[in-house]
Amino acid sequence: MGITGSQELHPGVKDLVLSGELVRGLRERFELISDSFGFDREEIKTLYKAKPNQVDIIFEMFDPHGRDKVDAYEFIAGMIIISEASLEMKADILFELYDFDHSQSLSFDELIIMLRTAMNALCYMTNNQPITMEELEDHTTRVFAKIDTNSDNSISLNEWVSFITRDVEVVQFLEAVQLITLEDKRPNWGSDDSPEMDSDLENETNRRELTRSAIQERVKEGVEVLDDTPFLLETVGEGDQFLAVKPWEGVVKNSVPSNYQPRKGEDDPPNASLELEYVHGYRCHDVRNNLRYTAKDEVVYHTAAVGIVLSPGPNIQKHFIAHTDDIISFDANTTGTLAATGEIGRTPLLTVWNTDTMDCVKSFKGIFKKGISNVAFSPDSSKVAGIGSDEEHCVIVYEIAKSSGKPGPMQNVYASGKAGRDTFLDMRFHPASNDKIIACGVKIFQIMTIAGGTVTDGEKHLRLSNKHFNA
Repeated sequence: MGITGSQELHPGVKDLVLSGELVRGLRERFELISDSFGFDREEIKTLYKAKPNQVDIIFEMFDPHGRDKVDAYEFIAGMIIISEASLEMKADILFELYDFDHSQSLSFDELIIMLRTAMNALCYMTNNQPITMEELEDHTTRVFAKIDTNSDNSISLNEWVSFITRDVEVVQFLEAVQLITLEDKRPNWGSDDSPEMDSDLENETNRRELTRSAIQERVKEGVEVLDDTPFLLETVGEGDQFLAVKPWEGVVKNSVPSNYQPRKGEDDPPNASLELEYVHGYRCHDVRNNLRYTAKDEVVYHTAAVGIVLSPGPNIQKHFIAHTDDIISFDANTTGTLAATGEIGRTPLLTVWNTDTMDCVKSFKGIFKKGISNVAFSPDSSKVAGIGSDEEHCVIVYEIAKSSGKPGPMQNVYASGKAGRDTFLDMRFHPASNDKIIACGVKIFQIMTIAGGTVTDGEKHLRLSNKHFNA
C-alpha cells in the first residue's frame, strides 16, 4: 500500500462509519450539491449532516495543519474506505468518484489522484505522515502496471475491483487496520491441503448483524421512537441522517382533502393493547443446540427476541418476552425446568427463566459487549455461564440464586475471564464439575478452570483433525 508506520485507526473513526449504501449516497450527494475541492465546517454539516462532535473529529483527522478546510476528495475517500461495505463495493464507489470523464476507465492521472487522496486519508486516520509526491509517482507507476492486465494503458472497473479484492498487499494492510469485512474472505473449514467451504458454518460465525448503533439501542430502551429516526433499511451511525428521506410524508400531506377540518382527539392513539398469541418461526440459520424438552415434555426454543414453550398436542405457545433484541444463545438445565437465553446488543442481556411459569428467575446485564454467543448451566443448575461475542470472548460465570456481594453488574458474578480469539461454537460445564468449562469451535477444543473468582485457560487443543476422533 505504500504506507508504513502505525496501523492503529484514530479512535474517532468508529463514530463516522457509514454503511455501503449510505456512503454511496454521500458520494452522489457530493457530486450533486458541491463544486468545492475543500470543505469548511458548515459544508461538512450540510453534506454529512454531522453533529458538532463529529465535525470536530473530522477536522481533527483531515485538517492536520489547522487551516479550517478539509480536502473534499480526501474526506470522501476516507469515508468510503472506513465504511462497512465489502471491498468490492468500496472499490466500485472509489472508481465512480475518480472516473472524472465518465469513460468507465481510469487513466494514469486519475489513478494518481485517487491514490494520493485515498492514501492521505489513510495516513490521517492512522496518524502517519503522507508519502512524498516522488514516492507517490513511483508507487502509482508500479500499481498501474500491476492493475492494467491487458496493457491498454487504462484501468477498467473489472481490473480495478480485481486488484482491490485480490491483491495480497492491499488485503493484508486493510486487515491490519481492521477495515476489511468478514464477507470479503470466505473461511476455509478444512485443511490447507484440502480446503472446505461450509455455508452453515459461515452463517454461524459471520454474524454481521451483531453490531448495534446508538440509535438502535435507544429505540430498544424506549428512549427514542422509530418516527424520530432515519427511514432506512440500515442505520449505522449518526452521520446517516443525511439520507433521512421519507417519501411517504409528501404523499400523505398531499392526500388531505382541501375542506378537511381536524377534530380534537382524533390523532390520539386508540385505547387498545396487543397480546402475543403465536410466533411462527425458529432461529436456526446461525445457532445450534437451541431446541429442548421441558420437564413436562413441552418444546422450548427461541426466535427473534422471544423465548417459546410449545405444547405440541393443542399447539399452544407460552412466551418469555424480557429480551429487547435477537436471542442468539440458549440452554436448558438437566431437568428442563429452567432456560437461559442471551441476546445481541451493546450491553446484552442474559436471562434465566422458568419454563413452566415463564417468569424471569434472574437477569444479568452490564459486562458482556456486542452479544452473548453461548450460554450453559452448571450440572446442579446453581450457576450459568456465558461467552461474549467480543474479540477476546469474555467468559462470565454467574451465581443464579445468591449474590456475591459485589456492586452493580458484578453482583452475581462468580468468576470471569477470557476464552481467547478462537472461533467458539459451543460451551458446556464439565458434567461432573461446577468448576470446569469445556468450549469447542473451529479447530479448537479448550478446557477452562474456575478458581478464585477467575476463569483461566486450561488445556487447549488447536488445529484438530480427523485423527483426534479416530478412536
